[in-house]
Amino acid sequence: MSDSHPGQKHVEVPFDSFTIHGSRGDHVCTALEPSGRSIREFADEAVSEWALMSHEKLSSKGNPWSVVFAKRACWQILTALNCLHESRIAHRDILPFHVRFALDYDLSALSENEIQKSVWPEEKREEVNDSPDYALAQWFSGWEECRRRSVEQWKTYERGDIAAEPHSDEWNKANFFNSRDDIDLMQRKDGKPLEPDEIHYTVRPAPLETGFDPKKPEQDQNFRLVLSGLGIACPFEDCDKSPLPLRSDYSAPEWIIGRTCNDKSDIFSLGLVFWEIVMLRSLVEECIQFDDPGHARSNNQEPNELARRVSQFPDALRPYWCEGDDLLNYERNALDFPQMEEEPHRVDGARVRKPLDMSDEDMKMFMRLLKKMLQYNPELRPSTAELLQDEWFRGM
Repeated sequence: MSDSHPGQKHVEVPFDSFTIHGSRGDHVCTALEPSGRSIREFADEAVSEWALMSHEKLSSKGNPWSVVFAKRACWQILTALNCLHESRIAHRDILPFHVRFALDYDLSALSENEIQKSVWPEEKREEVNDSPDYALAQWFSGWEECRRRSVEQWKTYERGDIAAEPHSDEWNKANFFNSRDDIDLMQRKDGKPLEPDEIHYTVRPAPLETGFDPKKPEQDQNFRLVLSGLGIACPFEDCDKSPLPLRSDYSAPEWIIGRTCNDKSDIFSLGLVFWEIVMLRSLVEECIQFDDPGHARSNNQEPNELARRVSQFPDALRPYWCEGDDLLNYERNALDFPQMEEEPHRVDGARVRKPLDMSDEDMKMFMRLLKKMLQYNPELRPSTAELLQDEWFRGM
């Protein structure tokens, strides 16, 4: 990628790499820029904040999630994707979780103990789910047994000394134990002890805190977003040879019907992310199914909701959606999806939960932008260069 491209600073690039050699093969590791939380986590905070405030209080206090912030966030992500596309690299996994806040302070100014302590949880929170669904209950039953065994495993680890010299034996013990909320201890299904060359635990990434506060007016703060998650990115010419391993709730419809995902698919996914950043809600509801052989239900829910909330499902793609006969009527509009709650937020007329400082005219421009991005036919979607010239981004 070009270092002179304005979007380069918004793309997660590796600082370095190294290879771990083991009895089960080689594993390439990359060192990435440390980052803060994802924009999805900040959006969830904003939604929670709104739930506690009346409309009058919001109007007088000011909207903590303004359209000024939302537009700047969308612009930064778009310039990052434009940087990738001009280098002929398709991202292919654009999600709100892959848009992260960059740190606004010098990490080298902190001691290693200070950095590690910043990601240790203040308290341990347990999530409880009492769903009557049998498959879900079975899953949680197995999860509870796994958690019970994990608790017993943690009892065998020493707590160490957090005041010890970094990387000393006592400090390593303390860091490992205090990071336990982000560590999953591996267990064999047969109950036997793990072999020395088997993976004994995995560690989830722990985002660092940034100075950005979603509760304060956006104009008072500077921020930089970074587009991450390039694990399945590939050159344009290799997209046909590199099928995506899994779908997401932001996948373009061509993936759902078994066709190639490329740079044009990025545009569709980015449109879904734009909607979520501005409106603080998903256009296509998240689909988590614990009893869904072959992902049949989840693969059908997205095209059904797109037909319901974006536009009619096109005739040209209809032959590729095998289950469409059961989910579309003769006018190609979506029928009710089994057990799916209806929510009135269509792209062609949405006025739900828009930022209070967003004018009706600005909302109309935003809707026109989304309609171009969320077209079923990939070839009709605009390029990132064309999107940068869109009227909604005027003045950026």
